[in-house]
Amino acid sequence: MIQSGSTIGGIRIDALLGRGAMGEVYRGVQLSLKRPVAVKRIAEHLLGDAEAATRFTREAQVVARVQSPYVVAVYDFGRHRDEQGVEHGLLVMELVDGGASLRALLAARGRAFDWRTATALILHVAEGLAAAAEFGVVHRDIKPDNIMVTAKGTAKLADFGLAKSVDSSAMTLEGAVLGTPLYLPPEACRGEPVDARGDLYSLGCTWFHLLAGRPPFQAASTVALLRAHLDDLPPDLRSIAPEVPEAIASLVMRLLAKHPEQRLPSAQALVDALHGLAAHGLIIPRAVPEVFGVEEATAITRLANHGGDPSTAATQRAGSSPSSVAATMPLVAIAATVVAPSTPLPGATAPAVVLSAMPSSPVSSSIAASSPIASSTGLSSGPLASSTPPAALSSGRRPLRIIIPAVIVVALVIGAALMLRGDGARSAIEAALASKDYGLALQRAGANLTARPGDADAVALVKLAAHAELSALAADGRPDDAKRRIGEYHAAWSWLDTSAWEREIAIAQAVWLADHKRFNDATDAFMALRKLAPDDMAVCRAMVDSLADSDRPAAAIGAAYQLASHGDGPLDAKTLSVLTYSLGFEGPFSDFSESLRAVVLKRHPAIIDTVRPWLTVDDYEKRYNAAFLLKAAGKLSDSEEIRHHWRAVTTLSSSYSTTADSVVWLASEAQKPNWSERKAAAKLPPITDPVPLKTWNEHAEKVCVLFGTAFLPEVGELAVKWAGDQDETLRWNGVRVLTAGKILERIDMPAFHAKTLATFNPLYESEPFTTALAFFVAKAGTPDAPAGKAALEAGVRRCEEQAALYDKANVKGMPLHASGCRKRAAQVQAALAKF
Repeated sequence: MIQSGSTIGGIRIDALLGRGAMGEVYRGVQLSLKRPVAVKRIAEHLLGDAEAATRFTREAQVVARVQSPYVVAVYDFGRHRDEQGVEHGLLVMELVDGGASLRALLAARGRAFDWRTATALILHVAEGLAAAAEFGVVHRDIKPDNIMVTAKGTAKLADFGLAKSVDSSAMTLEGAVLGTPLYLPPEACRGEPVDARGDLYSLGCTWFHLLAGRPPFQAASTVALLRAHLDDLPPDLRSIAPEVPEAIASLVMRLLAKHPEQRLPSAQALVDALHGLAAHGLIIPRAVPEVFGVEEATAITRLANHGGDPSTAATQRAGSSPSSVAATMPLVAIAATVVAPSTPLPGATAPAVVLSAMPSSPVSSSIAASSPIASSTGLSSGPLASSTPPAALSSGRRPLRIIIPAVIVVALVIGAALMLRGDGARSAIEAALASKDYGLALQRAGANLTARPGDADAVALVKLAAHAELSALAADGRPDDAKRRIGEYHAAWSWLDTSAWEREIAIAQAVWLADHKRFNDATDAFMALRKLAPDDMAVCRAMVDSLADSDRPAAAIGAAYQLASHGDGPLDAKTLSVLTYSLGFEGPFSDFSESLRAVVLKRHPAIIDTVRPWLTVDDYEKRYNAAFLLKAAGKLSDSEEIRHHWRAVTTLSSSYSTTADSVVWLASEAQKPNWSERKAAAKLPPITDPVPLKTWNEHAEKVCVLFGTAFLPEVGELAVKWAGDQDETLRWNGVRVLTAGKILERIDMPAFHAKTLATFNPLYESEPFTTALAFFVAKAGTPDAPAGKAALEAGVRRCEEQAALYDKANVKGMPLHASGCRKRAAQVQAALAKF
């Protein structure tokens, strides 16, 4: 690692942002231009690796050629020495500050995006791919992890580590599967070359994920997932997300076609198609800052570790329901549109309200029932009473008073006088509230205030009755009625401060939605409240209580984290439930996850008993969060740690950086004197599926060496079996294990190489092909010559058969494939000439 504060090559390193397959990424400042940058540093153990260095250099050269606002820009690349003379390979890039990866956004949301937001992000990526295509660049690893979204809602394509230019050669071994299985095009699953249309398939998978909340294909194993990409039809998108327009769903399905020629021909064609949707009324926004909602901001700003206020950049999400829009508006503004508040009369000795067109008598039910406002609320209990006697009315209001019979005024005064003696008013109002007759309670409270102007207890009783009515309306799922009543309160008592009640109504509305199983609407309502006040503990408490046991617990993770972070002592059951769920949901390597584990461990030390069984589960997030948490608590035993790293190496693809980390750890521990005893005590589970050796990448060879040295007793016999497998990559990795273990004599090498020539893909000149060819050429003139000649003849037949198949296929590009096969055949014929 580079120490924070170091200056290398004119770059000041400020903080570590994360780790990747090739090294670390830091936040820094380019001192000459005083601009913030992201700095990717090649890992120390790879700096001397020619292949890794070439790949790192290629990423810099590829991205530097692409100029687009939708591609993370490259500023500089080179090798520099620090103050201690240590050399570092540094790639200096644009810093997407204040943003997050699309994967982080998906994880923080816990649900799909609305179709406009999702399509806007996909349009950005398509424009980035179109710009890359101008330079003949294919990305080959499109996935949410490699799409960064700025705080302003613009998507940028990042990490061209698997990219290649169409004019480059020998990028990878034939048959190697590069990319991420969830988003991998079928041709890559077959080990065939991937062109720009493969990127469109991966983009289609990502688009589907954004719209449906999950990728199109999911499976229990990598092999099953690859088979799904090859053979299974994608699910009907609109059956999962019916709000997605048919035109959008059709485009997604076209990108997910199994054969490249059935997809759109280019990223530019996708850009044109998306722009063309405007003619059909489907308008796609140019930027979508609303992707950073409250839940996302809570998790992601911690990940990015910046101090900005994300709520200022977030706006109401497109496609929200009317109820969620209302929840985001200040309720006092809504109320003011119902009835404009009156102003106190000059000289009033107590908070005064001028009577408006609303009837004023607390005893005239017939007039109350005729009030338009009272009728609109669905309440029959009558309107609010005036706190100002009729004699105080201005002359401009007198025509209105003509409609109120004098007898009603007399009845009001007499009734108030009889009722309001000593504590009788409070008892009468409380009795009305106890019977849930809120209209009567308000009538009595208003009459009490009229009879006792300026009395603090009379004012308090008005507030008590009004608050009780609002709480009842909100709890009954009638927020609109509650908002109208607030307008009436302001018209009757302009001095009444209802701001706290408005917040309570909004919270109660969200709770009511959750209680009635409308969890999507409830989540939107809670998120609107948290956008206004992310640290409001009352909102967080209600959100956790309402969603903890729902089908949307992930939506409450940010709120539960706030509750746990702002308190001491044991956690309540629901907060603990959400946080425990989040440990199996959140990616284990982010800063937020680290803080989350620390908070849960502090507030609930017994969490170690809950997560310990997770060390043996298949779920990647659960397993790693459990190991990290136990390690932090000092409760991870040596055997558990060995098993944890063994599971990583034996169950995860070798392309995972975590696999590489586990290889390094196990190789280091294997050098210690008591390794054999520790390994035996760990009781390692057997390998059931050699996942890491079914692919070839920069880490695969290190896995082979580890298996052949530190774990030869456990893997030796399996490696012999792998060396005879039909899968070429696994077969060759099996030989690499045996070579590292110095037991290569366990297999029949002529038969091994003969199988390669009989089964290889003749489209390209791969390392297995050239190695097998050289092996048999060396047999010319030896007793093994007949066997070698037979193997070469089988290789010729393989090439010719494949060429014939391509000739028969009447598809664009097939003649080129046939030509490649005949080129391989010519190489084998040249070898045969030596016999």
